Amino acid sequence: MFWKYFPPQLIALALLLCTALGCGEDSTSPLELELRTEAVCVDGVGEFDVFIERQISAIGPVGNDLAASTNSVWVVESGSNTVSRLDRDSGSYHDFFVDVGNERNPYAATVDETARELWIANYASDTVSVASMDTGEILEEFEDESFENPSTVVLSDTHAYVGNVNFISLAEGYGPGSITVIDRANSQVVGVLETEFKNPQFMAVEVVDGSATLLVSSGGELERRNDRVEVVSEGGLEIYDINADPVAPDHQSFALGQVTAGNKGAPGEPLLSPDGGRLYFVSGNAPVLFVFDLLGREWVHDASSPIEIYQTDGDATHKAVLDTDGLLWITAFNEDALYLFDTSCLENVAPPIDLGRVANMLEGPQSILVVDDGAAAREGYVVMTISNALGRVRLVPVEDQ
Repeated sequence: MFWKYFPPQLIALALLLCTALGCGEDSTSPLELELRTEAVCVDGVGEFDVFIERQISAIGPVGNDLAASTNSVWVVESGSNTVSRLDRDSGSYHDFFVDVGNERNPYAATVDETARELWIANYASDTVSVASMDTGEILEEFEDESFENPSTVVLSDTHAYVGNVNFISLAEGYGPGSITVIDRANSQVVGVLETEFKNPQFMAVEVVDGSATLLVSSGGELERRNDRVEVVSEGGLEIYDINADPVAPDHQSFALGQVTAGNKGAPGEPLLSPDGGRLYFVSGNAPVLFVFDLLGREWVHDASSPIEIYQTDGDATHKAVLDTDGLLWITAFNEDALYLFDTSCLENVAPPIDLGRVANMLEGPQSILVVDDGAAAREGYVVMTISNALGRVRLVPVEDQ
């Protein structure tokens, strides 16, 4: 998890420096033309002009996650135990629209547009909150002994799946990971799935080969040694067929090989390619990309043969999202940068895009969300976790100007 990659002293120092130097003030004009991307693949994405608004709003402390609904972007703010809402039509930011309650440490959220519900995983209180997207009211809060530091929640039509990373302590590390299954029809916990790998931090529900499928990405056990985040147990991918049985599904496990391959592991969220054939994962501790072939059910690029995104000697925490054209948007936390990566030929389409607003300061681009609405131009929203800002990156096709 993000906060385990950096010591509290560093985070506190960065927050103090932001206060002293004015991190909340934008140092560039809105809609600054940053650069033009390249078309690097024969059948890949074309050229874009990149425009950046480095702060469209200040946000609550310790922004951790983003979720999208029609015309809205939801910002999970762990430090204030809140979820705020950006109205994309008006540009207005509704501070602390949802208050989950003290000492809950909301870590991730997902949207049910039809039910108008926002499901929120509360890491510190071992609970899951369900809030109204219309009023912000907490409609329900689930408590169950199976919840152990829930860090993600995803939804199918009938069930909710909660990923429990079970971080015991710095001294004891991680316990066994699990997934709690909630029947949405009766609001009951109906099952617990034990994961093969520790730290099941990321999940997604996708249609694979015509079947509803739960994809679980586990980072494995992580420790901080000699100022580096190192993997000390195996991580990998687990695939659950929830179409046939949502409570006790058949599943397959695929180890990433991170323990034997050195310190390149901690796979992030599983990102499904537009054609449904591959999964992409950025790394939580190295500037690399892992690729899994869903049709052949095998790693194409595992920990022994990852794709290098850029070079660095330090830790390299990332989040990523894949848009409908197969363009991978990757935030690099320690670099204050955004990388754009064409998955058609596995190449960067631009140099690193600077997301920071104050020179030589770690502002911490963390979660990223892309909204393209089927249009040629698309927008990426980025949480700057340390400087408490929400930024926006806009890509405009060159031929449309």
